[in-house]
Amino acid sequence: MSSSFDLSCDTSSVQESLRAVVRGVNEHCIRPAAQAAAQVFVDEARARAPVADAPTVTRDGKVIQPGLLRDSIYQAYATHESSPTQAVYHISWRGTRRGGGGALASAPHGHLLEFGHWRYFALVRGKDGRWRTMIHPSKIGTPRPDRRASLAVKSQYYVALPTPKWVAPRPFLAPAYEAKKAAAKQAAEQVFAREFANLKVTA
Repeated sequence: MSSSFDLSCDTSSVQESLRAVVRGVNEHCIRPAAQAAAQVFVDEARARAPVADAPTVTRDGKVIQPGLLRDSIYQAYATHESSPTQAVYHISWRGTRRGGGGALASAPHGHLLEFGHWRYFALVRGKDGRWRTMIHPSKIGTPRPDRRASLAVKSQYYVALPTPKWVAPRPFLAPAYEAKKAAAKQAAEQVFAREFANLKVTA
């Protein structure tokens, strides 16, 4: 009489169930958790974004309304940087209008405030309250130089400052990240736990 025996066990159904759990977590828990964290940073960045007290007219004639930078801050899911176990969101401001006929706010000057910049030309405030780059009287009414034109070309059209002035940065994005790292982590954990508790897995 044999004192041993063989036992076989088919675990294929268990393995498929485990794979279904992983798929469910990836699809229904990780991305919502990352999005919740991103929204914490967006809200803080918008609260910190500088808002001018009057409209500004750029050198190419565009009017920048107060609050435009704040309204241009967004979050976007980064498909190509994400993976089944990681969801990546980009948080920034729209520098240009994309799609939809320009319905979304855009702030091409955002980098000037976040990082600071050199000012080469004098500014003047018009009767309408808007700030404009001062134009040489002899050039009023003539075509503006292209925004990509050289400094020498622009200096023939605009009134240059005697000495370039460094305009200190007024950062809003980097401080938002530093201020809300813990809160963003907590938001992500709460959403993950909620979504995981409600997770329904179908193998």
